[in-house]
Order: sequence, then C-alpha cells, then structure tokens
Amino acid sequence: MNISIVTNVNIALSVSYSQTADIGGSGSPSVSPSTLDAPGGTVTISLTRSDVDLSKLAGGSNCVQIGTVTLKVRPNVKPNLAGGCG
Repeated sequence: MNISIVTNVNIALSVSYSQTADIGGSGSPSVSPSTLDAPGGTVTISLTRSDVDLSKLAGGSNCVQIGTVTLKVRPNVKPNLAGGCG
C-alpha cells in the first residue's frame, strides 16, 4: 500500500502488526523508506504473512479482517545541545 505524507519536519516511520483473527502464523510488517524529509513524499507499507491456516475462516468469506497494521511517526531531529566550557 502506498501512502502520501505531507510533513513540515523530517520524520522517522515504523510499523507494527497486531493479529485479530485466529489463523495462526506470523506477520512481518515493513515501511519503505523508514525516514522522510520535509515536505514529505510517498511511503510503501507491506505485510508478509507465513504459516497461515485459512481453514479456520468461514468458507466463502471475502474481505475478512485478520489484523491491524499501525503506522508510527516521530520527529527525526537531533537535539542542539549547549556546548561545554569555552
């Protein structure tokens, strides 16, 4: 999934995955790029699933939510600390 982001500061992005359906297996989310400079751009979020048991879902089901991917954003800036003596 591609997402357009507008920002006025440089940002760092990360993703997490929470499974909500009892289908076993594991999920590995990713976001690329993981940093974005102002004024923004497009990021790609993906989720890779493995060892899933779809037999636990009702037959003929379409568009069943199996989990939630959360996009986390934080400023990507270094603090400007005061210098030492002199």
